[in-house]
Amino acid sequence: TECAEPPRDEPPAEGTLKRAEELKTQANDYFKAKDYENAIKFYSQAIELNPSNAIYYGNRSLAYLRTECYGYALGDATRAIELDKKYIKGYYRRAASNMALGKFRAALRDYETVSRALGMGQLPAP
Repeated sequence: TECAEPPRDEPPAEGTLKRAEELKTQANDYFKAKDYENAIKFYSQAIELNPSNAIYYGNRSLAYLRTECYGYALGDATRAIELDKKYIKGYYRRAASNMALGKFRAALRDYETVSRALGMGQLPAP
């Protein structure tokens, strides 16, 4: 019996990626206007089109933090880190989420990761 190769996730088409970026830009505009509900909505649409973009999850995580939806913020920050281990903002947002949820040890681990990255010059100082 021959084994079939598992299906592969196809990368999104170029037009889909462009549309996802447009949605992210709209979400960023809503975020800047402090309309976090619409920012979340548009980041979510961008994620649907390109679920492998860590920045989309990181940005939505921050919008969730602003609306005090800390569990969702934690989930998105964690997903951003899973997609890109070098995405330092993901660690910072996960730490902030954990702090808000009272998970201080977990927060400290991520803050230490951010601190090390700052010390190595991987991220500009805030």
